[in-house]
Amino acid sequence: ILSGCVKVEYLLYNMGITFESESNEEVMRFYSYILDQPANSTNCKPGKYDGSVVFKDANGDIKLGMEFNILNGCARVSIPLNGKKYEQQMNENGLSFFNQVLRMKAKAETEQH
Repeated sequence: ILSGCVKVEYLLYNMGITFESESNEEVMRFYSYILDQPANSTNCKPGKYDGSVVFKDANGDIKLGMEFNILNGCARVSIPLNGKKYEQQMNENGLSFFNQVLRMKAKAETEQH
């Protein structure tokens, strides 16, 4: 599915952050943040997520969507597949990516005031 996607749209809930990247490399980069192991959901609230990511093809059609957690010690990606949801662990590179996004937003807000 992902190899045919060329756009990634990110939305961070309750943070006012949304952005889109256009390239198959970005699609595969997000996929590289997902470890092949179940998430440690100890610090995660069931059914609550910090954001979502949507993968689109060249026509802009959504091919796959996932939700994720990056805050409060919860690092997981929820992947819907065949009617089930799989909670997989997000790696440190994924957390670093989102922390960089949050720092850029905080810096932009500081510079505006």
